[in-house]
Amino acid sequence: MSRNPIRFCGIDQEVSGVVRAELSRAHISQAEMARRLHMHPNVFGRKARGQVAFSAAELVDVAAELGTTAAALIDEADTRYRATHAAETEAA
Repeated sequence: MSRNPIRFCGIDQEVSGVVRAELSRAHISQAEMARRLHMHPNVFGRKARGQVAFSAAELVDVAAELGTTAAALIDEADTRYRATHAAETEAA
């Protein structure tokens, strides 16, 4: 079970998951993305793990480095979030 002491809503964690997936697809390490964003690698790592939410401005910058838009990242996160919650609702 993942640890989420700050209790960000699931969509923030889904955004982080989408960012991690896109980093992997682009063959960009978290450390490299942190460098590109002028962010400490530990800070970026916490955001990428979903422990701290990306700000809107940070997400725009991440998306630009990945060659996409923040809207596309959020849309994918929303799709994943809804699919997960639909499955949880059906199971209940």
